[in-house]
Amino acid sequence: MPSRIDLRRARILSVAVLLAGFALATVVVAMLLEAREESWNRAILTARNASRAVASDLARTIQGFDLQLLAAAEAGDETGTALRVGPACPEAAATCLPAPGQILLLDADSPPGWAAGILGEEALRFHRAHADGDLHIGRPGRGRPGNGRGDGWVVPLSRAVGQPDGTIRGVLVITLPLATLRPLLERMELGLKGALTLLREDGAVILRLPEGAPAAGEPAGSWREVPREMLAAASGDDEFVGFARRDGVERLQVLSRIEGTPLLLMATVATAAIDAPWRRQAWITGGATLLLMLCLAAATAMMQRDFGRRRMAEAAARNAATTAAVARDVAMRAQALAEERREMAERAQALEEENRQLAEARAQAADRLARQRSEILAVMAHEIRTPLTGVIGFAELLATADLPAESHGHAETVLHSGKVLLAVVNDLLDLAKLEAGKISIESVAFSPPELLRQSLDLAWPLAGRKGLRMALDLAPDLPKRASGDPIRLRQVIDNLIGNAVKFTEAGGITLRAMSRAGVAPGGTGSAETLLRIEVIDTGIGIAPEAVPRLFTMFEQAEAGPARRFGGTGLGLAICRRLLEAMQGRIGVESVPGQGSRFWFEVPLALAEGVPQAEAPGLAGPPVPTAPRRVLVVDDVEANRILVRTHLERAGHAVTLAADGSGAVDAAARQRFDLILLDVHMPVMDGPEAARRIRAGGPNAATPIMALTADVSGAQRTRLEEAGMNAALTKPASPAALLAAVAGCPISAPPDDGTPVLDPEIIAEIDRLLGRPERDAMLSQSLAEATEQLGRCGGLLSSPAELRFLAHRLAGGLLSVGAMAAGRAAQKLERAAATASGRAGAARPHRHPRRGRGGAAAGCAVVTRCGPRKLISLLLRVNRRLPA
Repeated sequence: MPSRIDLRRARILSVAVLLAGFALATVVVAMLLEAREESWNRAILTARNASRAVASDLARTIQGFDLQLLAAAEAGDETGTALRVGPACPEAAATCLPAPGQILLLDADSPPGWAAGILGEEALRFHRAHADGDLHIGRPGRGRPGNGRGDGWVVPLSRAVGQPDGTIRGVLVITLPLATLRPLLERMELGLKGALTLLREDGAVILRLPEGAPAAGEPAGSWREVPREMLAAASGDDEFVGFARRDGVERLQVLSRIEGTPLLLMATVATAAIDAPWRRQAWITGGATLLLMLCLAAATAMMQRDFGRRRMAEAAARNAATTAAVARDVAMRAQALAEERREMAERAQALEEENRQLAEARAQAADRLARQRSEILAVMAHEIRTPLTGVIGFAELLATADLPAESHGHAETVLHSGKVLLAVVNDLLDLAKLEAGKISIESVAFSPPELLRQSLDLAWPLAGRKGLRMALDLAPDLPKRASGDPIRLRQVIDNLIGNAVKFTEAGGITLRAMSRAGVAPGGTGSAETLLRIEVIDTGIGIAPEAVPRLFTMFEQAEAGPARRFGGTGLGLAICRRLLEAMQGRIGVESVPGQGSRFWFEVPLALAEGVPQAEAPGLAGPPVPTAPRRVLVVDDVEANRILVRTHLERAGHAVTLAADGSGAVDAAARQRFDLILLDVHMPVMDGPEAARRIRAGGPNAATPIMALTADVSGAQRTRLEEAGMNAALTKPASPAALLAAVAGCPISAPPDDGTPVLDPEIIAEIDRLLGRPERDAMLSQSLAEATEQLGRCGGLLSSPAELRFLAHRLAGGLLSVGAMAAGRAAQKLERAAATASGRAGAARPHRHPRRGRGGAAAGCAVVTRCGPRKLISLLLRVNRRLPA
């Protein structure tokens, strides 16, 4: 039985045999290629040597004839060596070539036309151009017949005879028989399809073997033997070797210059004749090599088959032994497998328990991290926005105060900087909430057209300062009511309009809105509209390469230290995140230098009726309201002073508390119309104070409004659970603050016993005019009183004008029987008179630029007892008009 070593040796031997055969084939091919190259080199060398030898013999022969011309030219006409052309030759010039060995002189005494007829115009042009006597070899021609010395082809050789003045005296001509040259060419053996060609430099054939001479002077091109490019290539060399294929036969061509003559000798050898010996050798060598390789392959195959049989026998024996071993091992493995299964089950159970514990720990850690993140965001919102509230609020107070121009400008700068800083803080907090998944999208009813109008109104002042046109384009099918998140929509729209104003220097900005019908998100089947908002500007535009990164955080279209416009690069990224949370999308189309079109689409459910909520700042200017008693609770003194200033300017009575404990004490002592309660405070926070106030006392049912920077859904739920009615976002603008106070119910005004309507006056009007005319007159009087009351609200800073208008208002109300409203108007008239007196007394002691201080002091008196009380009374009059 062969061993493993024997089998390995057999494989090695087989591989060695194959490699040896391959090496042998390689060596044979290399030898054959080298032999072919040597054969070609020998053929080229033989052709060149033979061509040189023949060219040398031809040169000596031609030079012998040329020496006779030179001798005749030197001797001149006195020697009598040259024969003149004269009457002795009456035949045509073409038949008057001299006999071989004779020299013919063509001069001025020769008959006209003879020189051209014998030599041709070509030779005459040559000799005129070479008056120094250069040799010219003409085209072959027939010798003179019947002269007894040969009638074959001859070639005329000629030289010019010059005169001292440089002109040509005549031309000496001698003929060279081609029969003299033919034996020289026949000595060269070129093989089958080989040829020798004697030709001039212009390609005209003189003599060609073995095919015979061409017609006299016929160019070699007619035999397609010598390409023009080959003659051009050989023009500067004594010898040129090349290849050419003519008539389907490839030939080797050796072109040699005959020394001392304008002639070339071309030797042509067929390549098939050169390759014939090599091909015979290649066939013999290749056949022997192939036979040897076949023998080696057969021996290797037989050896492999023998070793294969031995391997099969060895494998059969080995399989039998293996089968027996496997049979013994099966029982052992089965037992081991059962043990492993039991251990795996135990490990799986332990791993399952460990995974469960890890999952619980991970969930607890995630909850803890979420709570910590929420707490950090809440603290940041409170700790950063709280001082900003004071900065912005007092800056607004200074901006509206009577200050010198320079100070007023400083106040405006502080206000603008504070708002910019607040916007950056809001962006960062929004980004943190988005990253933490704490942004909640609400769904409340609102008015899309009103939302768009007020967003545009907010941008009017800044756009007006830059001289920009603002336009609002609402599609006719835009829904009047929709359900969505107006706060987040307003945030996106304001950001896009703000960017448009910032990046537009001239032209205008258009806010466009359109919609199309759809199905509500979530597949509820409710009606839905896809709202599309576009903000179009004529600004600087955006480069195409900057568009892809435009909605990425901290990226701007204009980057680098030399950028002209500021910003954090967060606005558009936050807009994209918010719209994605609302199942919407955002995009941009822009042309650099022409402007941009930012658009976004968001699905909204259709709603009916009055909107349930509006975005912050949507309310218009606060209308005059009756004075409220307001408790303001905030741990920051600046915020308390700011809120109190705004409310007292509007005529409200304000009580302050510094923490939740103070709020509870104040609420226990006095009843208030509204409680403004901060959320994050020391000692006791806002929700805990609200719970204690709701527990009992005079303010258990009083509206409580939270002052907070965190208006997330979770925070609102927490505030509602504590008993708070609503939340006002910090920093609250004066308009939002006054609107919130105006929306709270007021305690009934004290009744002084004056009836709202005088029945006798109403009955008299009814008797005189009739019921329809009475109703029309009372409605008109009420409308006029309301209009005058609105004017009163705008004249609080001018007590004298307010006094006159209140006098007219009191007269009109009393004449139609509105006694309580008329008495209130008379009280307003008296308060305006008092305020006018105070303003006059205070004016001489004030700086000229601050002369409104006395008017402001009187205005507080008017506010406490004037228009806001009349509003209440007019409403009561309207309710009590007889039907």
